[in-house]
Amino acid sequence: MRIINKCLSSVLLLTALAAVSSAQKVEGQDKSALIAKSYESKAYPISTYSFPVQIDDRYRFQPDRPENPDPEFEEIFGAPNRLPMGHNIFSKSIEPQGLFPAIGATGWVPPDPDIAVGLDHIVAVVNSSIAFFLKDGTKQFQQTSGTFFSGMGATSFQFDPKAFYDKVHDRYVLLFLERNTSPQESKLLLAISDDGDPNGTWHRYRLEAMQTNGSGQNFWLDYPGFGYNKDAYVVTGNMFGFSSGFSGTQFIVIPSAPLLSGSTATQSSVNLTSSSYQVGEYPDSSIDYVYCVDRQSNTAFRIAALGDLTSGSPSITTSSVAVPSAPGPNRDANSTNGRTLDSIDSRIFNVAFRNGRVTVAHTTNDSAQLGARWAEFALGDWPNSGTPSFVQSGTIFDATTNRDYFTPAVGMNKWGSSTALFAASSTTVPADIVVTGRASDDPDGVMGGATTLESSAGNNYSSGRWGDYFGIDVDPIDDTTFWGIGMGIAANNGWRTSIFSWSVVPATGPRLNNLFLRNSTLKARKRGELRVTLTQPARPGGETLEVFSNHPEVISFGFPQVIAEGQSSARFHIFSLSVSAPTPVTVTVRHRGVVKTVNFTLVP
Repeated sequence: MRIINKCLSSVLLLTALAAVSSAQKVEGQDKSALIAKSYESKAYPISTYSFPVQIDDRYRFQPDRPENPDPEFEEIFGAPNRLPMGHNIFSKSIEPQGLFPAIGATGWVPPDPDIAVGLDHIVAVVNSSIAFFLKDGTKQFQQTSGTFFSGMGATSFQFDPKAFYDKVHDRYVLLFLERNTSPQESKLLLAISDDGDPNGTWHRYRLEAMQTNGSGQNFWLDYPGFGYNKDAYVVTGNMFGFSSGFSGTQFIVIPSAPLLSGSTATQSSVNLTSSSYQVGEYPDSSIDYVYCVDRQSNTAFRIAALGDLTSGSPSITTSSVAVPSAPGPNRDANSTNGRTLDSIDSRIFNVAFRNGRVTVAHTTNDSAQLGARWAEFALGDWPNSGTPSFVQSGTIFDATTNRDYFTPAVGMNKWGSSTALFAASSTTVPADIVVTGRASDDPDGVMGGATTLESSAGNNYSSGRWGDYFGIDVDPIDDTTFWGIGMGIAANNGWRTSIFSWSVVPATGPRLNNLFLRNSTLKARKRGELRVTLTQPARPGGETLEVFSNHPEVISFGFPQVIAEGQSSARFHIFSLSVSAPTPVTVTVRHRGVVKTVNFTLVP
């Protein structure tokens, strides 16, 4: 929720306690400190099948626009350092796989799109609607959030949606914020599907987000972060006074176990004197913490670890990590017909986590263009021991076509391959949706060249409000393929959103090119042959491949599965046992995060 408000004093950042939980607050101790309380909320079940029309995509003009007060309008400059910074190169790093329309203009501006990808379905959210899709793009459901959350006492002003697929519990989880000025209210509208199919029953909750300080002033929650681990769902947000003032970030912790069955939800909170923390998603069921990140200055990020998530009194530990200097954007992005698109500010837009690494991104100013700055950190065993450390960073910018890059979202898959999805525009480019990426063993700081996924149909976007964010998720089936949602300009010069999928290929060095089978059928107990090719000769030491099938009980492969140094291809034997009927087989080869498949039929 955003409005251009560059005049808020950064002194207001000091009006909240550094780190206090509800159990530690003492009324009267600090009149400016927010008073956090614990709350409960019953579930409001609903079935999506109860809606008389499953797809309601009517346009409903919303005269009240979501705000987004800027808590840190003034750039905070840190001490100079000599940490290394990389850049993008112009080799291809992305293989686009699919594109389909998501949710069109709803009457709200901006859309604030986000995405949740499950085993068979995709859930998309915007201001202020919800839609379900199959992965081939078939839309199964669309309703406004007001309709979806009806019957709970919620008011009509619902904004800043977020969504994720909880890979630990096989659930879709949605969040919308709600605000009302008379009476003063700030709520979280939370919904959890009852299984891995979004069609059917959802458990909905209306949770408290408003806080009050010792002087009786109320604060509302804006610009949420939203993530989870095995124990809890976590919401963060900037806390603004209804009339004026800023009081840092509220971290709301909601244990997830009761919500899975529609039982009563409980919540507790912690506050920090900072702003715009974003929350990661932690699908590894061994992780006890939820990690959140904010941009502390132009040379440092601050990482917060939330623990004791089911205790009712969560703990919070913070650590600062130095990064190469990265100033925030110094202007809005250029577009056609003299228009500009809102570059927002220097806040980070989301947090991606895999294998103990955290990646974030924000908009920066690089020479004459706006660029997308990304950074990666290693958590180690922090906060149990040690501290987080800087790994690498880089700027994605375009000095050739003079496009501005802004509003970057980042993702990371199980191979450590990372990607960034963002907007690109210039005086000759209305607005493109662009993506780039890097394999885990690419040189430090390197992202590949930007690949345009979709260009706008219109060229005269009148609102200027853009984003406020894009969304990225990783397909849980292969934990490799990326999906994203972004905003473009429709033919009528309003906004539209689209959903994309892509894979990341190494920006440098050899990568998988193709797989070949001699025949489309293989007789059982006969030896087959698989040929694998690379785009370049193998590096010193050779290229190790992972080769497997969907029927390991009857299919095996010859070893070693390595393409020798200097070679661009190799042949591997396929061995099979007996089958009683024709059996479709898929052979999969993985190398440096790139996945290729080939199919054949095993016959008796």
